[in-house]
Amino acid sequence: MSNTYTCEACNRTFDKVDTDDDVKAEAQVLWGDVDPDQLATVCDDCFKAVMAHFGMNFE
Repeated sequence: MSNTYTCEACNRTFDKVDTDDDVKAEAQVLWGDVDPDQLATVCDDCFKAVMAHFGMNFE
C-alpha cells in the first residue's frame, strides 16, 4: 500500500495523512451511500475550492 496519493484535480502527489478507512468513513458522512468509483481523490486545497464553488465552506 502506498503512503502517497495523487490529486485528480491538480495532479500533485501528497503524503497520506489519514488511513484509507478514515477517508472512506469521511466520504460516507459527507456523501452517504455513493459508489466509490463515482468519487475523485483530491487534495485539501482542491476539495475546499470545489466546495466553495458550491457555496460550502470547509475551512
